[in-house]
Amino acid sequence: MANQPHHAVAPRPFLNFVENHQEILQRVPQKYLASYLNIKPETFSRFKHLLRVKRPAL
Repeated sequence: MANQPHHAVAPRPFLNFVENHQEILQRVPQKYLASYLNIKPETFSRFKHLLRVKRPAL
């Protein structure tokens, strides 16, 4: 992981949120979730896309 750029892997708070709150991801607009996690909506979208590529269930 040390050789990967910092943006190649989603940060732990985002991953924890996704793992523990799947139902909220479907019900709350991304911009509010991004604000809650203190990241930009564009970054939230990018992380979500990275996870979707690795785990198609999202």
